[in-house]
Amino acid sequence: MSDQQISDAYLYLLGRILILRQQRLDFERERLRWNELVYREPGGVAWANPNLDVAYSEAWVAVDDKTCVRLDMPKVSGRYYTWHMLNGWGETVLNINERTYPAQPAAPMHCA
Repeated sequence: MSDQQISDAYLYLLGRILILRQQRLDFERERLRWNELVYREPGGVAWANPNLDVAYSEAWVAVDDKTCVRLDMPKVSGRYYTWHMLNGWGETVLNINERTYPAQPAAPMHCA
């Protein structure tokens, strides 16, 4: 193996390890559960720099060959919104907002 291949493999696996760590912390400390959305009130997060006027929601979503996720996106006017979905390596697989889907910014959509 070359040094570059070793470096690439390390970074690839490091991303997965960090996601697994966050999952464990979320399930143990935050009591999150698979496929259950947790709604956070505006300013109601304990992150280092929360946006005090932003409502955050989060979930760990299990998807496989026989299971999909239906997202019903409400109409949001006058505010920026995004539904950002990551895979198990922390890579973006879906980002829904009025810029990425201008023809359908709201309504039932997407099976991830």
